[in-house]
Order: sequence, then C-alpha cells, then structure tokens
Amino acid sequence: ELRGGRIATEMHRATLGMGIMAAYTGRGHGTRLLSGALDWARSETGLVWIDLGVFAGNEPARRLYERLGFVQEYTRSDAFRLDDGTRIDDISMTLRLR
Repeated sequence: ELRGGRIATEMHRATLGMGIMAAYTGRGHGTRLLSGALDWARSETGLVWIDLGVFAGNEPARRLYERLGFVQEYTRSDAFRLDDGTRIDDISMTLRLR
C-alpha cells in the first residue's frame, strides 16, 4: 500500500505499508513487491519521498529497505506494546525518489 498525504501540501510524500506472511518470506516476494511499487511511484506520480516504519527487530525487512535505497531517520522507542507486555521500537525510514 502506498498512501498519500492527508492534505494537499504533503502530497509529495507517501507512506508505504507492506507485509509478507512468514511462510512466504525469504523467497524474493518482498523485493518484487517493493520494486514494483517504487517503479510505479517514480514513473507515474509527483511523489518525491516514500516513508515507512519497520519494527526494530525485523532485520530482514530493514536489509531489504536499505538495499533498495531507504535510509533510517529515527527510532521511536516503545512505539507498540503487545498483549504480553512486549515493547517494540519502530524505525522510521525514507527514500528520496527524485
């Protein structure tokens, strides 16, 4: 999913959301999905930036995003809490398309 801004002055940015079921990870599906989304964003729209958030412990996703040019901006500590009390930090990443 690429979601545009909420107001006209931020429509040059989109937020990326994607997920792969655990049984299908490590097979290149994430690379294909993300590459297709980035190709579309570069060729068809006025988007300049794509932003995303990734769980700090999700190393495979972080490596994928970095390999495709995303850079880390900041970490939001204790961004999510699971029912069992587990706390998850969220890493904000961004990619400049043009």
